[in-house]
Amino acid sequence: MTLQAILALMAATLSLGVAIGGLAVAPRRLIHQTFAIAMTCLALMQLGAGLSAQSMYWERLQLLASAGLPGLGLLFSVCFARFNPGEHVRAWRWAIPIAFVLPLGLVAVQPMHLRLLNWAGYGFYLLTLGSAMAILAELEKTLRASAGSIRAQIKFVVLGMGCVFAAQVYTAGQTLLLGTRPASFMAIETTATILANVLIMAALWRRRRFDVQLYVARSFPRHAVSLKIAILSLLLASGLPPEGALWGGGVLVLTLVVLISDLVRYESRRLLNRYVFRARYDYRRIWSLYTQRMASIIDPRELCNVIARLVSDTFGVPAVTVWLLHVPVELQNQFVIGGSTVSWDRQILPCGWETTVHALMAAMLPHTMPVDFASPLRLRQGLHDGVRDDLQAIRIRYGTVLVSGQQILGMITLSDRLTREPFVAEDFDLLKTIADQAAASLQNAQLSQHLLEIKQMDAFQTVSTFFVHDLKNLAAKLSLMVQNLPVHYDNPEFRDDMLHVISKSVTKMNAMCSRLTLFTHTIELHLTETDLNVLIQDTVAELEGTSSVQWHREMLPLPPIQVDREQIKKVIGNLLLNAIEAMDQDGEIRLATAWVEPWVVVTVSDNGCGMSHEFLSERLFEPFQTTKSQGLGIGMFHSKKIIESHHGRIEAESIASKGSTFRVLLPVACITPEDASAPTAPEVLLETPQ
Repeated sequence: MTLQAILALMAATLSLGVAIGGLAVAPRRLIHQTFAIAMTCLALMQLGAGLSAQSMYWERLQLLASAGLPGLGLLFSVCFARFNPGEHVRAWRWAIPIAFVLPLGLVAVQPMHLRLLNWAGYGFYLLTLGSAMAILAELEKTLRASAGSIRAQIKFVVLGMGCVFAAQVYTAGQTLLLGTRPASFMAIETTATILANVLIMAALWRRRRFDVQLYVARSFPRHAVSLKIAILSLLLASGLPPEGALWGGGVLVLTLVVLISDLVRYESRRLLNRYVFRARYDYRRIWSLYTQRMASIIDPRELCNVIARLVSDTFGVPAVTVWLLHVPVELQNQFVIGGSTVSWDRQILPCGWETTVHALMAAMLPHTMPVDFASPLRLRQGLHDGVRDDLQAIRIRYGTVLVSGQQILGMITLSDRLTREPFVAEDFDLLKTIADQAAASLQNAQLSQHLLEIKQMDAFQTVSTFFVHDLKNLAAKLSLMVQNLPVHYDNPEFRDDMLHVISKSVTKMNAMCSRLTLFTHTIELHLTETDLNVLIQDTVAELEGTSSVQWHREMLPLPPIQVDREQIKKVIGNLLLNAIEAMDQDGEIRLATAWVEPWVVVTVSDNGCGMSHEFLSERLFEPFQTTKSQGLGIGMFHSKKIIESHHGRIEAESIASKGSTFRVLLPVACITPEDASAPTAPEVLLETPQ
């Protein structure tokens, strides 16, 4: 057996092992399944290459595996590390099926050999070349969207998969130019596969799962550097021997590993600033970059992500988090994570972290300049041992307050540098300047969002016109019936129809009239002392006969609380109706109540269709947003306003096709009528690090 065959079998073994390892850590995730199938396909391709000298059967296996790789690679590249992979897949909804079907179809319809090309062979390698270039561009776009800790987690996977498809760009392009495929091309693909497996194993060792979520633009990266390199290599590499391409490709991969290292980039920039530029930072470049990146963004969440990435790149800090301060009620200020360079997997902070975040803000408020929390002086000013342990857990070393005018918007927290070099006075000055600019931009973005919400409320006037139109139609039907009543009253069929139409019309009018009141800016409450368990039992009793779903109750003793019975009953009824409509007739609804000081908690769970993560995090509580074909998208909006007017909050968790869970938290403390009638700001769900 030749050395090339041994290397190919080694590459096949490594690929199969990486596929099994990638699938074992998260077997139910689509990205891990796609990765495992792609690596298995790569293993079969290398197995066929290693044994092709012994039988034509193995060459056929190699060809079939090569035909499945473009589609799998394209699907992986548009899903990997994406916050909304479904949207990216829809953007490639035509290209992905073509990348799957056409190569396999060409192999199945027209017999071809790997060495000599016929018309099917030219089409096969043309599709392979185009798919590989698109995959490289998508992988580069993902890497460009990352920063700090997230880039460190994904870069080896991107480089590993990039090695495989960069080799295919060279071999497929050369095969099309030469009209034949030399046997030496397999050495290039084998070497690239071994190198890719080494890089991916390093990525799995550093972070076992591919669950990083980045906001990546859906547009095709026409200006990607990888596309330009691929096109240039096709133009210049016609005379380059495979041995030269092999060594050149290896050097290029090692160079990329070094160049995209955050530590190398920061050290290079620091040396240039120290020995070339007069100042530590090129302030003109930094200010121009910040102005360009933040000028046109009006979404506060997107702006916070941009700020976090820019701060991370400027100071060489892997973990940067932008915290926004919301004051929905006077009971407690609440922080939400606006943006971060760390991967956050859940939406609610772990219990106890709110105290840590508030302690950080309290330590920074008396100071106009950024704070080093590792300094002994700072620790003596109120950061006790428990807070210090939490700081290490969430990787916070520095912080600065975001202030615009007299309004405190939040804060920015930073981890230690990659080089462990402490911040000096010049770093603190620049961080303070950046924080002031970021605060001004955030305030403008929040004001723009508030203006957008006001416009949405104005849009209700337009929607109400359609409601009034429907009410007039119902009134017209009733008017005609009244006109015919003296003539046909003695007809039994007419009386039955009349009762049916009246009952149906009244039901429709009541439903439409109740919806017309949902968008008022304030909700007037009539508070009475209420046993919430009794109120829930009454609501369930009205719905039990309308559906065959199974009800499970776990009602723990609760203290009486001051609430508006009718309004809270609307909320509970809306949650129960949504649960019933989300399930089949044999579904289950679980109701639970508990007293968790200082809250009374009501939990409604179902095993219905669930909601997507995107809808849950961005649109669930927004007006006119719904997953129902006949829904209006105002029920959850209204429920949230009612709960917030009671100084409570509503939380939601959902998994598509698995079910949903809603939690209503109402304060046990007494609420005065003056507090109850005050307008409230919307609650924002928090994200939590893994």
